[in-house]
Amino acid sequence: MKNELNVKTIIESLKEEVENGKISLREAAAELHKAGWTNFIDIDATKNLLKLRNATESGNGPELSDMTGKYREMKAAHPDALYIFRNGESCELYEDDAIAASGILGIATAERVDGQGKGVKELRFSFRDLDVYLPKLIRAGNRVAVCEPNQTGSGKQV
Repeated sequence: MKNELNVKTIIESLKEEVENGKISLREAAAELHKAGWTNFIDIDATKNLLKLRNATESGNGPELSDMTGKYREMKAAHPDALYIFRNGESCELYEDDAIAASGILGIATAERVDGQGKGVKELRFSFRDLDVYLPKLIRAGNRVAVCEPNQTGSGKQV
């Protein structure tokens, strides 16, 4: 019974901190992992466990729909480049870029749902591995742009 109460306390505390913007969903997932909930290191599972409705994956960071929107805008201007977006400690490629990079890097793509409910192909790897993967993409004959999040005057990242 005491363990159940401790878990409820942790969950309620994390939910409040995420909703108030004190920590990101990634940080909440890490805290759950530290508390022994290893199956809840996944961001979507964390969101469901905490019963959050409007939290983004990285807390104050851009949502997937913002990232894919930016990707599509940039891809329209320069269709011959691959765009790698940094999202916290991860690097992400979307749609056609994810598929192209998957074949070169040997990393499987995943399908995620964006903010509009549409499925988006995504390839993700650790930012620490960028120095390994970037040369492979370039040697394969690709132009590559690495996109960092940019803070606006309002504090929102884009």
